[in-house]
Amino acid sequence: MRAEDLVVQQALAAAGFGDHPNSCRGDLHCTLTTLMQNNPDENGDLVDRLREILRAADALDSEVELVKLKAMHKVIKGCPDCGSRPDFSGLLPGTGQGQVVCLHEADATIRTGETLADAIANWNSEDWTLSVVRAVYEITG
Repeated sequence: MRAEDLVVQQALAAAGFGDHPNSCRGDLHCTLTTLMQNNPDENGDLVDRLREILRAADALDSEVELVKLKAMHKVIKGCPDCGSRPDFSGLLPGTGQGQVVCLHEADATIRTGETLADAIANWNSEDWTLSVVRAVYEITG
């Protein structure tokens, strides 16, 4: 946990919500959502303030993750179906697995991996694209 996570954890405890799940950032986000759902009038200001702190921590973690990804993968290949640059910023909900996604009008092309770096490696692999020549995009952030 980052210092920001600990600040949110302590603020929740000080506000009387220390018995809610708070062992990781995901728990903290879920707790804040629950507080808003249960009593938005009383908890709104606290939740908004604490969500800002978590957003800052998320941004820092994303920056660190992007540096790691750039060190491992200089590029990401275009979608074999449409040629577009895919999105690789997400994790599969509930699994923590990484995913690379290219959304199309009627469907999506998706490759997953144990981590985001694995998902990019799977996406960039030629073993699933039937040797389609794909554009190459620099990983930037």
